[in-house]
Amino acid sequence: MNVEKIKIALINSCIKKDAKRFIPYLLVRNVKTTFPSKLRFYSFFKQMITYTKENSNGKLSLVIKKNHFTDSNDNYIDGYLFYDEVCKFPRLTVFVKEYENGICLDMPPF
Repeated sequence: MNVEKIKIALINSCIKKDAKRFIPYLLVRNVKTTFPSKLRFYSFFKQMITYTKENSNGKLSLVIKKNHFTDSNDNYIDGYLFYDEVCKFPRLTVFVKEYENGICLDMPPF
């Protein structure tokens, strides 16, 4: 599947606060996660979306920070930071690392 379609699905799932929307894209072969399994990633992703839905004020907006963060191997990765209308800190963050024909996803616990 096209990486751009996967990223758009991830963004829409987060902005609409609906984790289920991302399931078909997460299951695609060229999507990887840093979690032990995609099921564990989805479980945490769903939990974070639920927390965001319960605690955010208004609609979410996205700020993409390209090559702003580093992974455990000191490779640069993009940060997808979702902000609500009030808080100055992101309510939800997803790290996205693109590689040849795919992406790898990670999420911080806070």
